[in-house]
Amino acid sequence: MARPAVRGRTLVNIRVKGRSAHSSRPETGVNAVLKMSKVLLAIDETEFSYPRHAILPDPTIAPGTTVRGGTKDNMIPEDCEAVCDVRTVPGMDPEQVLRDIRAVVERLKAGDPELDVSVESPLSKPPSEIPLDHPLYRSAAKATEKVVGYGLEPLGASGSNDTSYLTNLAAVPAIAFGPGGGNAHAPDEWADVETLVTFAKIYGLMMLDVCGHEA
Repeated sequence: MARPAVRGRTLVNIRVKGRSAHSSRPETGVNAVLKMSKVLLAIDETEFSYPRHAILPDPTIAPGTTVRGGTKDNMIPEDCEAVCDVRTVPGMDPEQVLRDIRAVVERLKAGDPELDVSVESPLSKPPSEIPLDHPLYRSAAKATEKVVGYGLEPLGASGSNDTSYLTNLAAVPAIAFGPGGGNAHAPDEWADVETLVTFAKIYGLMMLDVCGHEA
């Protein structure tokens, strides 16, 4: 299966400032970690506006993929930082994602005068997509049929990859198409040798086709 469409990825950095105090007198400080908990739980309930995609999963948000806060075990934490990982689909605007999250924060701040929060985005990879009648996809489909004897199925997976940069920034049409295995992103991630050999043949036929040569 090939992935002609890939979800984008927008990272959102959340920073909460509190006020340090001795942990034996927590009422004299502002606990930035507890304030961050409130923010992340509210962001987790955020619903984005988006167009449904034919093969891609709906957009998702994972608040607090990393959280850092606190200085010592006997101090009220005065600072807390967290990252939210948002996966977007074609038709979504990364700036709108930021605006939606900032709107959540502003609503919280309206009810909590001690809540001091900033929201920034250090990374925004837009979604990537090419049509199924694109020459690149047609080439992959033709090579797959010749090597393994069956048609190529378009797949919409949940992850993101570098096709975002190639298709959108470098203007080089790209699809995610390669040998899969198991246990992705784990120490024992694997792909079997037979599949690797099969894809070597498919890639070879694709390169001949793209260059205008018959196999």
